Amino acid sequence: MNNFFNPSAYKTVHLIGIGGISMSAIAKYLICLGVQVTGSDKTPSNITSDLQAKGAKIYYSHNKNNVKGANAVIYSSALSENCPELKMARKLNLPIFKRSQALNAILSCYNMQIGVSGSHGKTTTTNMIATVLTSAGLNPTVFLGGETLSYSNFRFSNSNIAVAEVCEYQKNINDIKCKISVILNIDNDHQESYNGIYD
Repeated sequence: MNNFFNPSAYKTVHLIGIGGISMSAIAKYLICLGVQVTGSDKTPSNITSDLQAKGAKIYYSHNKNNVKGANAVIYSSALSENCPELKMARKLNLPIFKRSQALNAILSCYNMQIGVSGSHGKTTTTNMIATVLTSAGLNPTVFLGGETLSYSNFRFSNSNIAVAEVCEYQKNINDIKCKISVILNIDNDHQESYNGIYD
């Protein structure tokens, strides 16, 4: 498995679990770069419909054939290691990245990265920071773990500032490196991924 995803190096990227709120934001970013995006999820949703309208090709099953034609694969941390798409990607020796690894690589393309994490309030705080920066004319790219009326869960710009909501699920926070880290609070959350509050 690779550790660094170059977002402009691949013609076609397949996202397994593309309907997830954070995965779909990455998909939108890739579409803005002109990358051909394919993806899979279990059921249709407003998110997948929006992605299809933007040009993504989406499969509503986890079939091994879905990854054929892709140059790289990004997968959700909630995905089982036995997923047939992951198995086929490994068989084809495709570059494979966790969502958090892909997000970190994307953020590294910006001179200033602001990451927001914590057990409560991540989405609200990320959007507040993005709103302040936008009002100040700094025009950030934004990756949101929820939806807002003004830009849903993703906002693209050509500035050198990115703001991202960073989730601690499966210790994904360890993959994200930002110049400014905002840690809101710590609580007994995602204990399936940690051995206790101090882990």
